[in-house]
Amino acid sequence: MMCKYVSFFGSIGVGKTTVGKAVELLDNDFRFVEEDLSDNPYIEQAYDELHGDWGFLSSLEMLRMMSRQFDRLVPPYKVGILDNGIQELMCYARLQKKLGIISGEQFATLERLNRRFLELTPEVSLHVYFYCSEKTQLERIAARGRGFEKDIDVDFIKNLNLEYERYVDSLPSERVLKVCTDVLSDYSNLVREIKSRLDI
Repeated sequence: MMCKYVSFFGSIGVGKTTVGKAVELLDNDFRFVEEDLSDNPYIEQAYDELHGDWGFLSSLEMLRMMSRQFDRLVPPYKVGILDNGIQELMCYARLQKKLGIISGEQFATLERLNRRFLELTPEVSLHVYFYCSEKTQLERIAARGRGFEKDIDVDFIKNLNLEYERYVDSLPSERVLKVCTDVLSDYSNLVREIKSRLDI
């Protein structure tokens, strides 16, 4: 049986990684590859400086990291879960462009690279979109204590959430599963729903 790929995606602090780890522990058919931000040498500068080339360089590194997620999935498994997929990077890029963090030319470059990486990597069968209240997002961001995230405010969260909502609306509805994580605690139902959607 060929494995299938699922993208766990959503804005900052919505619980993607927490749920991904829990789902993998619940079912041996699942393998989850965690996004490792420490592998991005430019991410702290990108958050600290709202202009210049750091945002663009950080986005290029994120694209590289996301393209390697498939290689980091350790077999055997039936479902490979990605902690954010390649396409989701463009949600950040669109917001960066609107805020003037990256230029139109830099955004166009990211778009072209994004399309090429999608051609070279396996297709994602299901997009699981996680969301929660902005209050919950900010509480989770504060609790995990990443220094470069300390200045994220509610306006940035709202604008980023809007970009994700636009992206979700552009996807075929039959390939999207929306999950609210404000009170999510029973991950077994989520496992069953994913398997049902994938016919596993």
